[in-house]
Amino acid sequence: MEPFWISQHPICPVNDERILAVGIYKDFTEYMRIQKSLEESEYCFRTLVEYLPESIIKQRNGKCEFANSSAVKPFGKETVKEILICSNSYFIAGRN
Repeated sequence: MEPFWISQHPICPVNDERILAVGIYKDFTEYMRIQKSLEESEYCFRTLVEYLPESIIKQRNGKCEFANSSAVKPFGKETVKEILICSNSYFIAGRN
């Protein structure tokens, strides 16, 4: 269980009633460090994949989700966007 702090402070009376403010504090330092490290790792991976000379295409459920720029010419397209709109059958059955 991660540490958190609870504090309470009385606030000036309002309409003759005392009000108690309660606050909960959680230290997100470790979470933020992990998040930053993950973002840096993802950036390095994406940069590596984008500049590889081999064609890389990621597909899921019959749809292209990602293609690097090296995948454009071998499949007869002019842009990555054109690759992304192709279905699996385009790559398996041949180009139409």
